[in-house]
Amino acid sequence: MNTMAKLQQYKGTQLNTSLEGADGHRLITLLIDGALERLITAKTLDQTQVTVRGELVGKAISIIEYLRVSLDPGADLTFSEQLGSLYSYMEVQLLDVTMKQKIENLGETIRLLQEVRTGWAGIPKEYRAE
Repeated sequence: MNTMAKLQQYKGTQLNTSLEGADGHRLITLLIDGALERLITAKTLDQTQVTVRGELVGKAISIIEYLRVSLDPGADLTFSEQLGSLYSYMEVQLLDVTMKQKIENLGETIRLLQEVRTGWAGIPKEYRAE
């Protein structure tokens, strides 16, 4: 087994361990972290690695889409609509990365997603849905 395959196997084991017993708040954190990891990796790739970048960005788009469609408008309709719009904006920016090679969009999307993660992490435990 090559080194890359072993690393992927380790990451899979690590993820499964993280998911066991995780509450909804933790699961969203893991999704955001997964999207960020893929986008940061995609940003480090050079112009010859367009296919790999496209795969990473595509996976991040899927995660962000899942976050968007999972929003609960019953909790706070206005907030859900605004966050949903932000997620949609991120998705469009990332589509431009893959379709138009607008690599600069990666930095903006990473920054926005990091802000969402910071806000999410700052929610006090008593307000988190379990």
